[in-house]
Amino acid sequence: MPSSTVPKPVSGKATPFSHTESAASSPYEAEIEQYMNSLLREDTRQALYLIQQFLEKGIPLNDIYVEILAESMHRVGDLWHTARISVAEEHYCTSVTQMAMSQMYPQLFSSERKNRRILCACPGTELHEMGSRMVADLFENDGWDSTYLGAAVPVDAMLQSIGEQTPDLVALSVTMPQHLMTCRDLVDAIRAAFPTLKIAVGGKAFQSTHDIWNQWPVDLYTTDARQLLTEANRLLPSKHLS
Repeated sequence: MPSSTVPKPVSGKATPFSHTESAASSPYEAEIEQYMNSLLREDTRQALYLIQQFLEKGIPLNDIYVEILAESMHRVGDLWHTARISVAEEHYCTSVTQMAMSQMYPQLFSSERKNRRILCACPGTELHEMGSRMVADLFENDGWDSTYLGAAVPVDAMLQSIGEQTPDLVALSVTMPQHLMTCRDLVDAIRAAFPTLKIAVGGKAFQSTHDIWNQWPVDLYTTDARQLLTEANRLLPSKHLS
């Protein structure tokens, strides 16, 4: 994607962010710090420009999503939880990151097709949808067709969409722990209606549950979208078009 699609930003006064402020560590600390600083000074142009530059200098798209964008959003969440940024600022950072992801769509939809489909959603009243969208995008980039339903999908709507779209894999994302039981109910409903359908679950809510997913009738659980893609391709190899 040519860099001319986003004007090169003019430098402004930054609100500095350093990786030492986060307990996490990434191989892309420099890129995360640049991107976070552009978000925290609300420089939309620079944020979008940076993501294009990362892609053009050879950082794999999957790494941009998981190592840079997702990790930046985790750190933004930490800043909000510690009252260092406002709700409005957190929403701004999320909105710009969604815009950055949208820049990738020409590449996502140009991949050779695998004749496999994934359906991604957040169950119940779960509103944190970015992780689910990242899963859909990375699968699309890998050649899968994706159906992305977004946040707060009711059980009936989910079952109807599965019946209409006939996906090979359903991926459910849960960020807030209070939505885990709603997710479990949805998993049970899907399994009852579609006994052979492959089901994956993931999201931040599972990280402190002592492997609760092991007690559910699901086929896959992974800690990030890249791992899910790897496991899904192992479980469901490409189908050749007849």
